[in-house]
Amino acid sequence: RRVSHRSFFFFFFFFFFGVVFLFSPKMSTVDVQQPQEAPSAPTAQPPPPTPAVDVDVIVCQAPPALGLPSLSVDCIRLQALLKFHPRIRFAFDTHVSSDRIFSARLPVVCVASGNENEPPKSAAGFSGVYKILCERFPFVGANPADGRQKAEAFAFEELLTEQLYWILLYEWFSTGDVASGRANFNTSIRPIITEGLSWPYSWWACRRELNSKLAAFEERGITLTVVGDRATQIFSHLSARLGEAKWFYGSEPSSLDATVFAYLYAILQPVSMPCRFLSTILLQDFPNLVKYTGRIASEYFSESPLSEKVLAYIPPPPPMKAAEPTLEEKNSAKRRRRTYNALSIAFGAAVVFSLQSAWLMRLLSRAVTETDDSDEAEDDGLTLNDPDADEDASQPGADDDDDDDDDLVDDIRDDDDDVVSKLLAGDDDDADHS
Repeated sequence: RRVSHRSFFFFFFFFFFGVVFLFSPKMSTVDVQQPQEAPSAPTAQPPPPTPAVDVDVIVCQAPPALGLPSLSVDCIRLQALLKFHPRIRFAFDTHVSSDRIFSARLPVVCVASGNENEPPKSAAGFSGVYKILCERFPFVGANPADGRQKAEAFAFEELLTEQLYWILLYEWFSTGDVASGRANFNTSIRPIITEGLSWPYSWWACRRELNSKLAAFEERGITLTVVGDRATQIFSHLSARLGEAKWFYGSEPSSLDATVFAYLYAILQPVSMPCRFLSTILLQDFPNLVKYTGRIASEYFSESPLSEKVLAYIPPPPPMKAAEPTLEEKNSAKRRRRTYNALSIAFGAAVVFSLQSAWLMRLLSRAVTETDDSDEAEDDGLTLNDPDADEDASQPGADDDDDDDDDLVDDIRDDDDDVVSKLLAGDDDDADHS
């Protein structure tokens, strides 16, 4: 009994640590420096490291991928907003687990209060970060100044975050034909999620992210048949509001400019994805939005400008408008329509006449057949539709009775012949008796 308990303990111990080893992320190797030998002669001490430059904002964001400065759209929004205001000193930190990029509330920001006696403030998510940035730096939310324009900018931001965000994720997670499956997810998103993770935890992390996004798409009614129309409507509103201006409101960038740039940049930049229907819509129908995105990327994101493949895209020529038909062409088309209508009516009348003729012929043939049957029945001494005759014919033994009657008639005829012969012979007694 004691041995069995000890065996169970060792089995549970090794099983537990084996599961932990399989499901835990791979640990990054750390280069350990070997201790150097002491120099033979005394040397001067190295200078102390220079102190780090003081920053106002420290940002924890998703790592860069697919040619983007960050895989999170909200992190790109915050980067653009901070770069629009060079007076803000900031630094970035990308220590975010790869399996939490799409589910964590990013970015996470720590903002210095500006007063040594006050602790720094922190927030997660773009809305909370924007709020504390406006409290610390009032000039961030100064544009637009008009209340109506602020309401319009807020409506555009809600449209992008509630509609275009999920359309973009649909392109990343669920786009692909039947043969290739979810091509964008398998070729571009899956390697990012599983980077640095061991199996089977990597497989489970991919299934968790994919299933959560598919459930969100179904809940919001996002399918392949509606995403194109919804995206076109959003792009048309933005294009009409921007026009050929440099910024959406005034001569200075605003938070709406940061939001619009982040979404358009995330749509246009990942050229490695095989299925990119959103970028096709932008390049073909909204060149002012593409120009707007490329200008901001080259001016503020020089380390990751817009791809040359996007900038070198040449939209197809617009379809040529058909020439107005002449009067002679209109008359000839009218004559063709009239001829076609006349032939159609004639063909229909012929079909109807043939069907009616066939029906009449079948009716006449049926009537002639019934008349011939009734004549044959009368010739045989039978009456059609006679229930008594039918009953007699259907009774058993009817044929035997007919045969007996015929025999009786023959006997009577023979007796009559005998009586006549006797009368002729003069035998009156036998004749009277007969």
